[in-house]
Amino acid sequence: MLGLIALLLLSIGCINYINLTTARSTRRAREVGVRKVIGAESQQLLVQLLVESLLTMGIALLAAIVLIQLMMPYYLDLTGKTIGFSLLNPEVWGLLIGTLTLTVGLAGLYPAIMMSSFNPLRSLRGRGAQTGQAGLRKVLVVTQFALATGLIVGTLVIGEQLRYIRERDPGFNKEHTFVFYAGDKAAQYKRELEKESSIRAVVTATGGLVGGGGSTGDTDWDGKAPDRSFIVNQLGISHDFIPAYGIKMSLGKNFTGTKADSTSFILNETAVRQAGITNPIGKRFKFHQTEGRIIGVVKDFTTASIRSQIQPMLLFSIPGDNGIMHVKTTGQQASQAIAAAERLWKKDSPDNIFEYTFLDETYNRMYRNEQRTGQLFSFFAVVAIIVCCLGLFGLAAFTAEQRTKEIGVRKVLGASIAGIITLLSTDFLKLVLIGILVATPVAWWLMNQWLQDFAYKIDMEWWMFVLAGLLAVGIALLTVSYQSIKAALMNPVTSLRSD
Repeated sequence: MLGLIALLLLSIGCINYINLTTARSTRRAREVGVRKVIGAESQQLLVQLLVESLLTMGIALLAAIVLIQLMMPYYLDLTGKTIGFSLLNPEVWGLLIGTLTLTVGLAGLYPAIMMSSFNPLRSLRGRGAQTGQAGLRKVLVVTQFALATGLIVGTLVIGEQLRYIRERDPGFNKEHTFVFYAGDKAAQYKRELEKESSIRAVVTATGGLVGGGGSTGDTDWDGKAPDRSFIVNQLGISHDFIPAYGIKMSLGKNFTGTKADSTSFILNETAVRQAGITNPIGKRFKFHQTEGRIIGVVKDFTTASIRSQIQPMLLFSIPGDNGIMHVKTTGQQASQAIAAAERLWKKDSPDNIFEYTFLDETYNRMYRNEQRTGQLFSFFAVVAIIVCCLGLFGLAAFTAEQRTKEIGVRKVLGASIAGIITLLSTDFLKLVLIGILVATPVAWWLMNQWLQDFAYKIDMEWWMFVLAGLLAVGIALLTVSYQSIKAALMNPVTSLRSD
């Protein structure tokens, strides 16, 4: 995705160069005409203009190298990657030369061909530019703002999906909980830790709630077809695990902490539904070599990324004297709770490092890529808008300069400043609006494809596209208005005297 965004930004930059170069071509028309009259051939002019483009983009490339060196630490920190950028690496030089060649080819070739083909007589009269160039510039402005609007839409959609992930109820309370391996010391640690005022609950499981446990197909139940394949995730828990995490019961009851728990099972709603078990409470259920009864059904809770559907879950009881400790703290005194657990650990294993993880951090880590994508999209959308505005600013200045006499005549005839500002701004705003219309269906399709990777996702709503369009129009209007106001305030006498 980063490669695609880089190409989009490169395209926007190339469009700026083409637009501004072709707009300036009228100023160089006489120069081209004189060179042709004194014997210069089109091929010579073409080479000269390409060399000019090469020098311009070479300087830009040097500036880019400096920026890369300055920004690389921030990029690596944001993406979590470990790549380097060394000018001693031949691959880096290949990439730089390839980028320079591509940009010169994309952005420099057309203006060079166009200007080298000027008719010398028309050029000497200052009429080197062809009418078709204005049309091309309009198409390029539309393309530019379509790309920028698409990036804004992408930023909004990704931001909303990330907000949905943050606010979506996982089905359990993941806050203020740390997890560590206790082994056969679990019962002892539990007794000691429950004495701490900084700890609300201590429970045991065979794995972590997020990404823990395993899966099995070795199950059987009343009514199961002989050829039925059913894979279920499994997690052994102590009897106080479900209430400690606030997992809600849908049917039946929780484990009781008695011997009867050894032949009791609890399923989640997805497991009951996919297994096709009707009226599950009290039904026979076999797990590996243990046969017992289903005593309860819990509401579905999220144990993996929402990129995938919630999987069937089987909860079975363990004594609580061996396994992974889940410690729920009061929140404000979490550091004291961790210190207490570490003291117990060091007492039994003085040579081993006490390792623990926070459950909410483990949960959020599943969406780290999405968070990074959202941050990068936001950054590149801002860059795209800035680059678009720079190009639009230059074109607006060129247009105002070309229409200097027209503006002077209109002011002499009584045109208001507001009327002239509207006149100069309207054409550009029309192009921006067309760009928004072009971007909307394409952005909808692309972001819909991105959302398909999630089993649980937002619905793209109309306001996202309206907001993206309003942002693009507002920024474009501010950019163009400066030049429009400047031209409208010019003294008409000065305007009519200009050559």
